[in-house]
Amino acid sequence: MLTLEIFSDVICPWCFIGKQRLDRILESDLGNQVELRWRPYLLAPNLPPEGIARADFLRRRHGDGAAEAAHKIPSRVSAAASEEQLTLRYDLIQRVPNTRLAHHLLEWSYASGKQHALAEQLFRAYFQEGRDIGDANELVRASKSAGLNVAALGWLPEPTPKQEKRLSDQLERALPLNISAVPAYVMGGRYMLPGVQSETTFRQIIERAIERLAS
Repeated sequence: MLTLEIFSDVICPWCFIGKQRLDRILESDLGNQVELRWRPYLLAPNLPPEGIARADFLRRRHGDGAAEAAHKIPSRVSAAASEEQLTLRYDLIQRVPNTRLAHHLLEWSYASGKQHALAEQLFRAYFQEGRDIGDANELVRASKSAGLNVAALGWLPEPTPKQEKRLSDQLERALPLNISAVPAYVMGGRYMLPGVQSETTFRQIIERAIERLAS
């Protein structure tokens, strides 16, 4: 069984696109040989806990071009999303969230077997519905959509010190693994594949990793 760790942030459009390609691979026989684990990465680590209005975020990044950038999807992202039949509604996004709490929830959800489904719902909530996925209520809503009743299972939106340390430890793993952007895929704890690949390339690399680890 190949452990495939997906370093990602839920406000990363390429991570959403990459998931769609990976899902098709997992639907084949190859999926029976892969165990997934989503890992955290913060694209905007310095945001306040409540996040920031997207207009302000874009103003800081683009200056006078912020208004134009607000509803514009980067051309490469738009083309790749169209290939996957994904509609990205940047026009609905009002806030850029601090995603640390979302990563806590993803880490906590692993034991339930719903982590992969939850990642999908968080991507959809942000990119297709414009929801503030830094908000605990929105995280609970996304969890229910993924078939995970977090209230009944005891998830709390205030992580314990132990949970904070676990998340920080995972975030710090990116540096020695040479991960400076996401998505990034680590196979068997040894082989790192950066960025979104074509489905064919992705499949070939996973197959190669399985063969190498078996030998």
